[in-house]
Amino acid sequence: MNKRSFKVLAVYFLALFAISDQVVFSLPLRDPSKLEKASKETAVRVSTAKVLLCDYELLKKDFDELKDLTNKQIDQWLIDSAAYISTAQTGKNEVNTAITVNSNDSRIVYRPETYGRASVIEAGSGLLDVKGTGVAYGKVPKNQSHANGLLSLGEAIREFTMQHMVEGIFSHSTKAIGYKPKSGQRLTTVKSYAVIDWGFDIYDTYSKFKGSNNGLMRAGAVVRQAHARKPQSKGNTFLSAEEADETEDLLRNYGVTFSGNVTPDIDFPDIQADKNGAIVDFGTCIVMDRFSKERRTPLGCPDQYKSDHDYPDIQPQQEICIPFEIWGHDRSYNPEGKSNCDRMRHFGEIMAHQINCRGLQGDLRDVVERYTKGVLGGLGIKWLKNREKKITLQVGSNADLSRKRELDRNKDVKLDAEDDEDVENTEKTMPCVIL
Repeated sequence: MNKRSFKVLAVYFLALFAISDQVVFSLPLRDPSKLEKASKETAVRVSTAKVLLCDYELLKKDFDELKDLTNKQIDQWLIDSAAYISTAQTGKNEVNTAITVNSNDSRIVYRPETYGRASVIEAGSGLLDVKGTGVAYGKVPKNQSHANGLLSLGEAIREFTMQHMVEGIFSHSTKAIGYKPKSGQRLTTVKSYAVIDWGFDIYDTYSKFKGSNNGLMRAGAVVRQAHARKPQSKGNTFLSAEEADETEDLLRNYGVTFSGNVTPDIDFPDIQADKNGAIVDFGTCIVMDRFSKERRTPLGCPDQYKSDHDYPDIQPQQEICIPFEIWGHDRSYNPEGKSNCDRMRHFGEIMAHQINCRGLQGDLRDVVERYTKGVLGGLGIKWLKNREKKITLQVGSNADLSRKRELDRNKDVKLDAEDDEDVENTEKTMPCVIL
């Protein structure tokens, strides 16, 4: 490897792992008795499951027994530990194609009361939370919203990548800018370990996503840190109003909102969290180049908390915002900016379609891995270029409706010519995969 290639690679990995360096901030749950109102049920091994993406460093930090294993051995550990689906999903149904299972290999899994398509399984010295493991015992899979028990592989790739992106924002805002939440909100996420390709398909008669293969979408799963949700009688578990407002304010500086897929005309931030405030579930997280909808009270908060006119007009800051042309939606086929049709989801479904046609081969896994690392590394490169610029985050009382930010947009960053060329080449080539 020549010196220049090494430098580019070093920047990518420095940026990527800087994004995930808050791992020690929130250790995963290890005691199943701490799960919120969890029932036990039987799950069976899916014979065709394979690992598509994996954060090996995170797994090694959370599970001591993996520290000396190779990546290939960790892949096998993940399949042996997490590749189990509910028995209620394995029968003939309207939702998915036939699932090849090993009926002699079954496990007891935990399903918290609020979980519709996820379960928690004991693995090694801890627990794994797996999203996309089928409907609960006694339920029948249906091709309706929040009723099919599954996650498309494209959704899983998107969820994995968006979680790392939001974690990167939290890390950058606190460490590079020095932001401290007034609400005491813990700026962290429930982190994703891996994405699994189940090896069977979903009949896509509900969402009719444009990336589907003649009505078929590859099924996948996201393996996450185990966590306990906040106690709630039913439905999802959200941040408090103060925490949600402050978090949404912060994210909007970066061009990110949790209002995707909620309503077409009004922004209701939908920020779900675990018992300790770590954000989980990134289905409503989207990247925008401008916010134009009316903003209202966050979901899960009292309606009277704030009226829409109390919210400041926070817009993405050029120096730190997430590149819309890579992370956002293509207005030619997704004018409303729905999260289930943005570029990250579109890329995921295209890759899932290729996997569906050709099987999970080494070259396809490499493409997915390089692309996800590339878009994450691109964030780090952008922040590195602007590291010397003074950034004032518009959050809460600091955000004024009539503010006029005076930012030094012409200040040069001291990078050598070789670095500058590498950054330009990276920014030009990354979007080409999906545009």
